[in-house]
This record gives sequence, C-alpha cells and structure tokens, in this order.
Amino acid sequence: MQNTTASPDTDTGNETHYTAFRCPLDLFEKAKIKAKADRRSLASYLIKLLDVDTKDVTLPPATPAKKSKS
Repeated sequence: MQNTTASPDTDTGNETHYTAFRCPLDLFEKAKIKAKADRRSLASYLIKLLDVDTKDVTLPPATPAKKSKS
C-alpha cells in the first residue's frame, strides 16, 4: 500500500490525496499534450479524466473509525 497524505480541498470541502503511481511513459507524454491543449495542469487534467470515468460509481457509506484501547 502506498503512503498518501490528505488535505482538505477548500473549494469543495472534499479531502484530497497526494499520491504517486507508475504510468507508461508514452501515456504520460500524451496526457501532458492533452492537458496543455485543454489549458489545464497535468494534475487537473488527470482528475478530470478520473471524474468522467467514475461518474457512475457510488461509494459505500463511511463507517466510523474504531477507538483503540490505550
């Protein structure tokens, strides 16, 4: 499992996660070209792609975290 850090997104109130992942170089270069043509940052463009691809997915309800015994 990869380490991620979370911070609140002040525009939407959603939590954002910073993470790294491996990507084939040719796809990475193509995404950079498309992002530039769309006048977006690469991160913003990738988020747009993920959002479009996952619109029909519903997240399960959040479960409260269990308190650990001290």
